[in-house]
Amino acid sequence: MPRYSGSFERKLRDCLGITRVGTLAAATSLAMAGEGAARPLRVPVDEILPNGDLREYDLNNDGRDDLRLECLGDDWYLYALDYTPPGTTGNTVPAYVFMDSGMLYVHAHEAGDVVPSVATDMAQSGPLNYIDTGPFYNQSAPRFAGLYLCLGDTTGGVDPTRHFAWAELNVTPLFDLEVTAFGYETKPDTPIIAGSESVPVGGLVPLSLGLLAAGAWMARRRLSSE
Repeated sequence: MPRYSGSFERKLRDCLGITRVGTLAAATSLAMAGEGAARPLRVPVDEILPNGDLREYDLNNDGRDDLRLECLGDDWYLYALDYTPPGTTGNTVPAYVFMDSGMLYVHAHEAGDVVPSVATDMAQSGPLNYIDTGPFYNQSAPRFAGLYLCLGDTTGGVDPTRHFAWAELNVTPLFDLEVTAFGYETKPDTPIIAGSESVPVGGLVPLSLGLLAAGAWMARRRLSSE
């Protein structure tokens, strides 16, 4: 399975200075690393897929499904769907799921983790759980799968751009799958924070502005409590 090149990893480290967001300052540096147009969008789902189900999702509402969730036996699988222009057999743009470095399970990001993480591998599909184990099985805290999806304008035969994304998922003890939400970065090839979203107040607010406002609020709160 393909991995990110060393040059990509170095570029990511140089750009972000982190592999996991653990502080507000780190999250703010991630949000401001790209140009100001980067805006993560949240797509709420809030549904439970029964054991044995198969469901595909069109995140950006362009008429083409971007990912698939499928239960095979008691195993749930996450697929990132490639893009092939209609009426052709070539020019396929691949999409990927981020796996643990051992390629056993889909990597379970925690809220605030950076997608992509330099500790993950890339595959076009992967299991979310195996029988009664796995990083997405019966978790009390949110867990997020990381994705690299083919989104963007595909009109006029133009290949889509690829965008980092997340999926908040949880496998229940009955092997049903809770699908809470998806999120994706509107700017191509721009890392996203798992669980992040824009705040729609008179339009979309860039993540960096939201984080800076949160930082100012936290600073004021600390000062007022001293």
